[in-house]
Amino acid sequence: MVEERRVWVLNVGDSRCYRLRGRKLEQLTQDHSLVEEQVRLGRMTPAEAKRSPFRNVITRALGTQSSVTPDIFAFEAEPADLFLLCSDGLTRELPDSLIESLLSIDERIEELCTAW
Repeated sequence: MVEERRVWVLNVGDSRCYRLRGRKLEQLTQDHSLVEEQVRLGRMTPAEAKRSPFRNVITRALGTQSSVTPDIFAFEAEPADLFLLCSDGLTRELPDSLIESLLSIDERIEELCTAW
């Protein structure tokens, strides 16, 4: 019998969940921000979004309304998968390619965190 491994992620705002699988980083959640919604609609390019003065405008967040509906995702997990939950404080400072490179280093995650 094969054991099913599933990871559930609930997302509100612009904090993100990534999965590193086979040294490939994949963003699993979508930001709830004005510029990211414009990018998804094709009204703005990702490069324009990074420069936009509205990049910090959040369209869905905890504490701004009496209730908020999160996005809910279920992902199949493999034994070597690494999941990263992070705020925009990380993703605004480091490009995904650098995050991917750092997480792919063959060191314990605790050692990587203290080295940076």
